[in-house]
Amino acid sequence: MESVDVIVPVYRGLLETRRCLESVLSHQQQCPYELVVIDDASPEPELAAWLDELAANQRITLLRHTANVGFVATANHGLALHPDRDVVLLNSDTEVNGDWLDRLVRCAYADERIGTVTPFSNNATICSYPLFCQDNPLPDGLSLAELDMLFCRANLGRRLEIPTAVGFCMYMRRACLTAVGELDERHFGLGYGEENDFCMRASKAGWRHVLCADTFVYHVGNVSFSDRAAQLQAQAQTTLATLHPEYPVQIQDFIRQDPAGVLRLAVNQERGRFSPEQAAQVILEQNTALSDLWRQRQECLSNTAALEHGLREAERLLNQTWYELQTRDQALSEAQHYVRQREIDVASLQEQSSVLQDELQRAGQALTAAQREVAALQEQGRIMQAELCTLSHALAEVQQNVRQREIDIAILHEQRRMMREELRRIHAAQNLALPSFLPTAMTKTTHLFTSITANYLPKARVLAHSARRQGLDIQFHVLLCDDYPADEERSAEPFDSIIDVRDLPVPGLESWLFGHTVVEMCTAVKAMGFLEIARRFAADKIFYFDPDIVILSGLDGLIKRLDEHSILLTPHQTLPEQAMDAVIDNEIGSLKYGVFNLGFLGVRTSEEGLRFLNWWAERLRHFCHDDIAGGLFTDQRWIDLAPAFFPDIGILREPVYNVATWNLTHRRATGSMESGIAINGEPLAFYHFSGFDGGAQEVMLKKYAAKDSVLFDLRYWYIGECRRMGQERLGHRPSRYHHFDNGQPITRSHRILYRTRLDLQRAFPQPFRATGKSYYRWYQRNQSSVDLDETAVDDALIRARLSDARRELDLIKRSRSWRLARAMARVLNAFR
Repeated sequence: MESVDVIVPVYRGLLETRRCLESVLSHQQQCPYELVVIDDASPEPELAAWLDELAANQRITLLRHTANVGFVATANHGLALHPDRDVVLLNSDTEVNGDWLDRLVRCAYADERIGTVTPFSNNATICSYPLFCQDNPLPDGLSLAELDMLFCRANLGRRLEIPTAVGFCMYMRRACLTAVGELDERHFGLGYGEENDFCMRASKAGWRHVLCADTFVYHVGNVSFSDRAAQLQAQAQTTLATLHPEYPVQIQDFIRQDPAGVLRLAVNQERGRFSPEQAAQVILEQNTALSDLWRQRQECLSNTAALEHGLREAERLLNQTWYELQTRDQALSEAQHYVRQREIDVASLQEQSSVLQDELQRAGQALTAAQREVAALQEQGRIMQAELCTLSHALAEVQQNVRQREIDIAILHEQRRMMREELRRIHAAQNLALPSFLPTAMTKTTHLFTSITANYLPKARVLAHSARRQGLDIQFHVLLCDDYPADEERSAEPFDSIIDVRDLPVPGLESWLFGHTVVEMCTAVKAMGFLEIARRFAADKIFYFDPDIVILSGLDGLIKRLDEHSILLTPHQTLPEQAMDAVIDNEIGSLKYGVFNLGFLGVRTSEEGLRFLNWWAERLRHFCHDDIAGGLFTDQRWIDLAPAFFPDIGILREPVYNVATWNLTHRRATGSMESGIAINGEPLAFYHFSGFDGGAQEVMLKKYAAKDSVLFDLRYWYIGECRRMGQERLGHRPSRYHHFDNGQPITRSHRILYRTRLDLQRAFPQPFRATGKSYYRWYQRNQSSVDLDETAVDDALIRARLSDARRELDLIKRSRSWRLARAMARVLNAFR
């Protein structure tokens, strides 16, 4: 492509300017560019001399003004230098890193209607990070290069449409410049607001402005205009509102909706993975924002209370006014009666005698005085009626505002629900973006996976081989909730990938893992496993199988069924039991453990499938425990709700699927291992050896299968296959999450107390450690004084309330309720 002009207007600030230009010159780019520096008559001789030295060494192209003409005229000088080139306007108080220009160019040419591109920065209003619309320092412990690397890793190739570019670093397409024209010197001569005016004009001409989400540029801010920045910014905002009345509305809508929040969240997650210190700092930043929201909420509540007091005061004043008006009406009626009586008296006196003329004249004078009093009373009555009408209108307006507030609250609740769903959809959709560094060979359509600890590797190998024998184009993955054995050969495994549980996006992963038994852990990560495979491999269809399952046929049929439904489930039983023993063993078992068996689950990554996975993942992150008395059994009981929440579910009722001892009463097995096994005359699709290691599978098989059943042959075959895959070597290997690092086993009491006590989680963020200041030692010292049940209940309630409060605070800032409360407070002040 053509060379790009990087235009840097310079006025003052030698140190900042040196950092800026050296950062540009020190990083090579694939895109050819020319660094053009325009000295706008700098008052600093040292700065001018240094620029001359750079130009003499042919490192920059230097242009110099003999008199200061202002930032906008200087920028226009650079824009007109090469009419066939794209331009980057770069402030002299910025610093860039790496292939920053190449990333801006890729973003600018991702769509032919993109006119401008702006990167993230610490000081860039709507493009600021870590705190939105704030001037931020660089996060402690991170260099500019490290932070830019985290942005590139978290948001590679992502972009977001924004209402306006931010001028500290603005990439401008030459086609857009040609169509829209240069920056407006007449209205924004000294600087501030010129880029916003240009973007508004460009938007009206059909051009778009985007945020380049994978690039971070450091920005000091206000170096050239440090003493006049606030005044110039205020003048620019007034001028923009006059020229483009829609501009403030678009900016406020963008701030309220904050669509860039998910991009900042992705960087926060990368910072959390970068180091524990960065994870702690991210939490501190979020807590600071949460504190601000809490303060605003308290102000809103205070204003609401004042409003309610004002309404009561207004009602009291209105009642008092009604009483005074009734009193004055009564006085007016009495005065009118008096006037009529006087008129009668005057007529009578006139008829009686001329002798009484003097008295009549006096009566006439009294009558005149009475009429004046009546007129005054009538005028007062009219004034009171006008005041009453005004008060009535004010009261009606207050009542209307109260009703509107109630409507707004209802709308707020609905918007909050819709926002949750939309954020989940966006988050899932973004997670599905295939990273560009993955080879294209990893994008096969159908993927299978299982979740295990290392002692289940032999069973997972048997399952993988049985899947591959189906002759289909599939990928098989293992989600490993353990360390991979050092004495095993990873490259010899029949798996396409092994996903480490530590790679899953779980905040406070080590504390979270400690709060789960090994079984709870392997089931709690299943939904996240679906999402991780969808994100890594752009998977369209994903199946989960428990490691103790063998696939014998019908996998192609399951794949086709996912064309018809987003979710596939298998119930434990599909027909009612007849014998009482079977009712107790099977139907009551389903009531305790869940209607559907989650040893199998199929999901297509449609909108409905992703909505289901995000819901299930959130529930399992908080509530995946073996607590039958409390209504939970790991991941299974939650799926009882799924058919009510997600209509696009297919339930596999055919008897050939997920055959196990708990449904053999209605499934007759025939055939042989050589000719093939049939269930009720149809080929067996997959068999589930549930309860195999504990011995329950053998006991129940003997109870519900005929003595000569081919299922016993299948069991013996399975035992041999597991042994061949290393069962004797690996089958009794303890999981790394089963014990403390000193080898002592972790009890259920250890886990329940820790996961229900937030203070313990904060005090001991590495709970598996047994030395030093550790949870292990604290528990040994305090075991006798711990009231486990009471602590668990109290902290569970506190955790739930805190979660609700945070969600509520997250929405207060964007709601209309706070603005409504302020408006109502102004109405109150009018009555005081």
